[in-house]
Amino acid sequence: MRAWLILGVVLLAAVVAAPAYAATAPPGYHVVYKAFTAPQSGFATMGSAPCPTGTVTWGGGVSPFAWEVPMTLVSSYWNGAMPGSWVVDVGNGEPFTDSVDAAAICADKPKGYKLAIASGDAPIAQLTGTNVICPRGKLLSGGFASTSDTIVGNIAAARPIPGSQAFQGFEANQHSDTDIPYHVYAICGAKPPGYARRSASTTVAAGQQVSLGAACPTGTSVIGGGIGVSPLANGALPEESIPDSGGAAWYVMLDNTTTQAETLTAYAICAA
Repeated sequence: MRAWLILGVVLLAAVVAAPAYAATAPPGYHVVYKAFTAPQSGFATMGSAPCPTGTVTWGGGVSPFAWEVPMTLVSSYWNGAMPGSWVVDVGNGEPFTDSVDAAAICADKPKGYKLAIASGDAPIAQLTGTNVICPRGKLLSGGFASTSDTIVGNIAAARPIPGSQAFQGFEANQHSDTDIPYHVYAICGAKPPGYARRSASTTVAAGQQVSLGAACPTGTSVIGGGIGVSPLANGALPEESIPDSGGAAWYVMLDNTTTQAETLTAYAICAA
């Protein structure tokens, strides 16, 4: 896991340390971190983490180094190529350049490997969500891509739906003067050994910033995950949704700039 930087009032809730046991993972498993810089701009900055030759992209995520508003997550998704990369877009309204980590989860190509896509549209000043379900097999991970190249919208939540092989993404169109179309992705494949889903939740009070981790079961490694926020609201800003670099857990962070308490949930999809 990358180094933690604590700015302002940050509550670390149920942060999960990497366990001492040697986890097993799908063949060819790697978690690739790739840092890039995001200058202050009205446009989103793109970065990516490539998978090694001979593997394919199973999942991925994003984490800015400085967790401060108005740093926002705009997109986080697989680019559809092979071996492929995990692509992220972040919006930086801060008065300085920030460092950002893109992360890709890579492994050998599983049977039934498939990308499923669904599209939605967020009207002006609204928050809209869309689900995409794997047509067969298991949900390995999911992603979200906004069609906006500016910082007027952000990911409000992007998570695997419990009890389902579907992934759900929400676009918050807070500041645009036009609709923002978006795409939600599900990466699907045959059920890998040790397949399991885990989650962890905590309350984020108004004005607080909280990080949370969901750990994989002993003997497995994280292959995907996501961030859930309830109730969904403009101003409840996801700032991190990323796998641990050692493969032990999935980490999320929420900056709650609303006037109400929010429930933050970290989701981990795991396999051996």
